[in-house]
Amino acid sequence: FPVTIHCLNLFEFRNDILKEIKVEKKSLYLLKIHHFKGIVYGLTTNNDLIAINPKTKQVKTIYNSQLEGDVLQKTKLINTTLYLTTSSKCLAYNLVQKSFKNIFNINPDVEINDVLLKDNVLILATSKGMISLDNSAFPKEKKSKFLLQGILVNNKTIQQHIIVTGK
Repeated sequence: FPVTIHCLNLFEFRNDILKEIKVEKKSLYLLKIHHFKGIVYGLTTNNDLIAINPKTKQVKTIYNSQLEGDVLQKTKLINTTLYLTTSSKCLAYNLVQKSFKNIFNINPDVEINDVLLKDNVLILATSKGMISLDNSAFPKEKKSKFLLQGILVNNKTIQQHIIVTGK
């Protein structure tokens, strides 16, 4: 089904009816969106990447800029990979395997403007010129760290804001 941005809110158009997609009765504000196998991926106004299942209204944070300490700036979907450009690197998020790979570290004076995949060669268009990389040469990155908002036991908060890193 088609999904579109209208006034920065997320809407779905189904059976000739336009309906706003809300999560927990709150509007979603997204800057960039992509669609893959029924899931909508979007860049929030906080520069986080989220995955939304429009049918179930479930939202999952894929990349948290604050937690990662690196602001997500751009996204580009190519085949089954969502390429993410942050203030210091280019990442590849495999939408099938749900895993990240670090593609390229960026100097502060370089900006990645676009990403192209041709014949298994990844081409990065940057503010300093073109960079050509063998797409098969990138190792898998460790799982991202995540933040637990808190631990509740018998309705009493035990601990808040716990950062856990994957191995």
